[in-house]
Amino acid sequence: PVLVVTAEQARASYSDPLLIDWITKPFDENRLLAAVRLALKRRPEGPARVLIVEDDMATRAVIKEQLEALSVEIRESRDGREAITIATEIKPDL
Repeated sequence: PVLVVTAEQARASYSDPLLIDWITKPFDENRLLAAVRLALKRRPEGPARVLIVEDDMATRAVIKEQLEALSVEIRESRDGREAITIATEIKPDL
Protein backbone atom coordinates (compact mmCIF):
# COMPACT_ATOMS: atom_id res chain seq x y z
CA PRO A 1 0.00 0.00 0.00
CA VAL A 2 1.09 3.57 -0.73
CA LEU A 3 0.03 6.64 1.21
CA VAL A 4 1.16 9.98 -0.19
CA VAL A 5 1.45 13.02 2.08
CA THR A 6 2.63 15.96 0.02
CA ALA A 7 2.31 19.66 -0.66
CA GLU A 8 1.28 18.85 -4.23
CA GLN A 9 -2.32 18.41 -5.28
CA ALA A 10 -3.27 14.96 -6.50
CA ARG A 11 -2.60 14.53 -10.19
CA ALA A 12 -5.44 13.17 -12.26
CA SER A 13 -2.83 11.32 -14.32
CA TYR A 14 -1.48 9.49 -11.26
CA SER A 15 -3.16 6.17 -10.79
CA ASP A 16 -1.89 3.28 -8.74
CA PRO A 17 -3.97 0.36 -7.45
CA LEU A 18 -1.90 0.39 -4.25
CA LEU A 19 -2.70 4.04 -3.45
CA ILE A 20 -4.63 4.29 -0.17
CA ASP A 21 -4.89 8.08 0.00
CA TRP A 22 -3.28 11.28 -1.28
CA ILE A 23 -3.17 13.79 1.57
CA THR A 24 -2.00 17.35 1.04
CA LYS A 25 -0.04 19.36 3.59
CA PRO A 26 -0.83 20.72 6.03
CA PHE A 27 -2.49 17.42 6.76
CA ASP A 28 -5.23 16.38 9.12
CA GLU A 29 -3.70 13.95 11.62
CA ASN A 30 -6.98 12.02 11.95
CA ARG A 31 -7.11 11.47 8.19
CA LEU A 32 -3.50 10.28 8.23
CA LEU A 33 -4.19 7.76 10.99
CA ALA A 34 -7.37 6.53 9.29
CA ALA A 35 -5.46 5.95 6.05
CA VAL A 36 -2.68 4.09 7.86
CA ARG A 37 -5.20 1.91 9.70
CA LEU A 38 -6.86 1.06 6.39
CA ALA A 39 -3.53 0.14 4.83
CA LEU A 40 -2.54 -2.02 7.79
CA LYS A 41 -5.79 -4.00 7.60
CA ARG A 42 -4.62 -5.31 4.24
CA ARG A 43 -1.61 -7.14 5.66
CA PRO A 44 -1.02 -10.24 7.78
CA GLU A 45 -1.09 -10.10 11.56
CA GLY A 46 1.92 -8.90 13.52
CA PRO A 47 3.75 -5.60 13.74
CA ALA A 48 3.73 -3.68 10.47
CA ARG A 49 6.86 -2.13 9.03
CA VAL A 50 6.29 1.48 7.98
CA LEU A 51 8.79 3.57 6.03
CA ILE A 52 8.40 7.34 6.42
CA VAL A 53 10.01 9.29 3.57
CA GLU A 54 10.09 13.03 4.29
CA ASP A 55 12.80 15.63 3.75
CA ASP A 56 11.51 17.96 6.46
CA MET A 57 12.65 16.71 9.86
CA ALA A 58 9.81 18.41 11.77
CA THR A 59 7.12 16.93 9.54
CA ARG A 60 8.79 13.52 9.74
CA ALA A 61 8.74 13.78 13.55
CA VAL A 62 5.01 14.61 13.59
CA ILE A 63 4.20 11.67 11.32
CA LYS A 64 6.37 9.34 13.39
CA GLU A 65 4.71 10.48 16.62
CA GLN A 66 1.26 9.76 15.20
CA LEU A 67 2.24 6.33 13.91
CA GLU A 68 3.88 5.23 17.16
CA ALA A 69 0.39 5.06 18.68
CA LEU A 70 -0.36 2.21 16.24
CA SER A 71 2.51 0.03 17.54
CA VAL A 72 4.23 -0.25 14.18
CA GLU A 73 7.92 -0.64 13.41
CA ILE A 74 9.05 2.66 11.93
CA ARG A 75 12.00 3.42 9.69
CA GLU A 76 12.72 6.91 8.45
CA SER A 77 14.27 8.32 5.32
CA ARG A 78 15.05 11.89 4.37
CA ASP A 79 14.94 11.35 0.59
CA GLY A 80 13.88 8.98 -2.15
CA ARG A 81 17.32 7.52 -2.80
CA GLU A 82 17.77 6.55 0.84
CA ALA A 83 14.18 5.24 0.92
CA ILE A 84 14.84 2.86 -1.96
CA THR A 85 17.86 1.43 -0.13
CA ILE A 86 15.89 0.97 3.09
CA ALA A 87 12.87 -0.48 1.25
CA THR A 88 14.99 -3.16 -0.38
CA GLU A 89 16.36 -4.13 3.03
CA ILE A 90 13.19 -4.24 5.14
CA LYS A 91 10.32 -4.64 2.63
CA PRO A 92 7.96 -2.18 4.35
CA ASP A 93 4.24 -2.87 4.61
CA LEU A 94 3.51 0.81 4.05
